[in-house]
Amino acid sequence: LGDKEVVFASTCHKINRSGGADDRVVLLTDSKIIKLTKDFKLAHPKTNVVPYTNIISVKTSPFSDKFVIIETSDGNDVLLNLDSAGGEELVSEFISRLYVAGGRKMKVDVGESHTVNNSHKAGVCKTISYRKGSSSRLASGKNLWYIEYVN
Repeated sequence: LGDKEVVFASTCHKINRSGGADDRVVLLTDSKIIKLTKDFKLAHPKTNVVPYTNIISVKTSPFSDKFVIIETSDGNDVLLNLDSAGGEELVSEFISRLYVAGGRKMKVDVGESHTVNNSHKAGVCKTISYRKGSSSRLASGKNLWYIEYVN
């Protein structure tokens, strides 16, 4: 895909538009985010390759939930759960490496509520709120998702 260097790689769960979690491998290269299937295949290049120039902001919560939202200019936002098999905290490393690799100022939004559009349709946004729960998981309702986190 024309990249020179991989600066971050991890297994993760990509949250699909219906709220399901798909096993993925996320790569940060010197120029883009690449989402691969767990078999290391690039299923849909148009939606699974995100050039850094398309990123508007990176969103996360101040809690221990391990979710990251990458807001994009084309309306195909990426919602990842960086819940690693070994239990490592990867959110800060992911955001730091993305910020450095992107080579430009990128807004990082830490808050208790965010909007996300991962529907592949312009203007179809869901609100994500974070709340304390018994495990890190996504619970959904109409146009509203709750990310539960363990304290």
